[in-house]
Amino acid sequence: TLKEGFTRTEWMACDQEGGEFPVLSRHHRLQLGSKRSILVIWRDMTELKRAEDQLKKAKDEAEIATQAESDLLADMSREIRTPMNDISGMSQLLKRTELTEQQLDYVNKITDATETLLNAVNDILDFSKLETGKLTMNAAPFDLKEVLENLYNVVILKIHEKKLLFKLS
Repeated sequence: TLKEGFTRTEWMACDQEGGEFPVLSRHHRLQLGSKRSILVIWRDMTELKRAEDQLKKAKDEAEIATQAESDLLADMSREIRTPMNDISGMSQLLKRTELTEQQLDYVNKITDATETLLNAVNDILDFSKLETGKLTMNAAPFDLKEVLENLYNVVILKIHEKKLLFKLS
């Protein structure tokens, strides 16, 4: 009858010049009839360890790049948000003055466009958070018609320039 089992060990071996290299050894206990034996298999792990090191280095570099991208997006969003908030505030102040109906319409479009851009900046930040696993999602109801009307107000000039039709029913 054949009974067997094995152990696995990683260790450093020495070559003839005294240099070390990683080895995986498996020791198999064998019994063939009344004879007990041990079968030892050695495997040079130099290439595997080198590949593991390269993979770890690439992973570390990717994590650093992802963090740098997230930091850049956060910095850019702060730089964009400040003037956008200024535009929004000035639009609100302008609405308090005497305006013609056409001027009020323009100011409302500026306000809507500013809000849309601020939302876009926030979406970019959310995307960055999603990539780094830091995003939390909240379900919230929204009015699709209102979203489309805001989109219309933002792109109306381009629509007219390109002589396109954008119609909400």
